[in-house]
Amino acid sequence: MRSISKSRIVKLSKEGRGLRGTFTAKTMSENQLQQAVARLLDHSGLVWCHPPNGGNRTARTGALMKSMGAKAGVPDVLIFNGTAAYPDYFIGLAIELKVGKNKPTPAQLKWHEDLRACAWRVDVCRTVDEVLVVLRECYPNKFKP
Repeated sequence: MRSISKSRIVKLSKEGRGLRGTFTAKTMSENQLQQAVARLLDHSGLVWCHPPNGGNRTARTGALMKSMGAKAGVPDVLIFNGTAAYPDYFIGLAIELKVGKNKPTPAQLKWHEDLRACAWRVDVCRTVDEVLVVLRECYPNKFKP
């Protein structure tokens, strides 16, 4: 897969479908941030997913999801591509997305700790630009500066 050009990154990272430039980091919701990151990752060639743990669900649906293995606190973005580059070796990359003054919950912090113990890199990002910094650092051949 080719790397993503700077102009393509700028186009993909604009927040809001059909609302380019309307949102700022201060007004962007976590859902909008997730959607912008998803657009970037979908065009990157990386193997990734977003666990659909958030949102409002009925008690019955919540119980069903829990019985199927849903876990509280799983990071918002899981990228399964690692790197063998020493000394920054990692098996996968997890990104927790937060907006405003929101902070990771205790369950999220536990997941961060557990993933790091499994040789994953974990970052908390608040903007598309912060996500791009992490992606460029971890996958320089995919995300050109």
